[in-house]
Amino acid sequence: MSLRHALPLLLLAAGSAHAFEPHNTDILTLRLAMPAAEVESRLRTQGSPEAQWTRASPPCPTQAAIDCPATLGAPTKDGWLEIAFSARQTVVRIVYTLRANGVGEPAIIQRSVLDRFGPPTDAAGMAWCYPPSEHGTCPTNQPSLRLTHGAGVTMILTLSEGEGR
Repeated sequence: MSLRHALPLLLLAAGSAHAFEPHNTDILTLRLAMPAAEVESRLRTQGSPEAQWTRASPPCPTQAAIDCPATLGAPTKDGWLEIAFSARQTVVRIVYTLRANGVGEPAIIQRSVLDRFGPPTDAAGMAWCYPPSEHGTCPTNQPSLRLTHGAGVTMILTLSEGEGR
């Protein structure tokens, strides 16, 4: 199945259309606050080769543990996932980098996300949050979903608890 046909199914499977609910939103069945063991189990079920996973636990002697979380990286059929965990070993951020090599694939990815969540909450870009600020922006310290262009022909979908949470 091509990315064009699979993306709507792969990206976001749960929740009602046109609504961003941070803890009811998933990326490839992974959700915020999910325990690390469940993340690993779901990655295995999806066929992500465990031998290709990467793990990092940066030293954080002067910062709160949430500011420098441990991460797990894993390949997917169409890109790469990087999952960040809190000190309690629950998900605080999911970054899904999608290869968008085909003609028109960046636009297909963007359309898929727009179809799922409706117009962005943030007036300045492709971001959804709850609740938005009074200025129509998504504060970085609140849960959000953001879609950005990455290097080359990649698109990056980030689901996050927010900075300092």
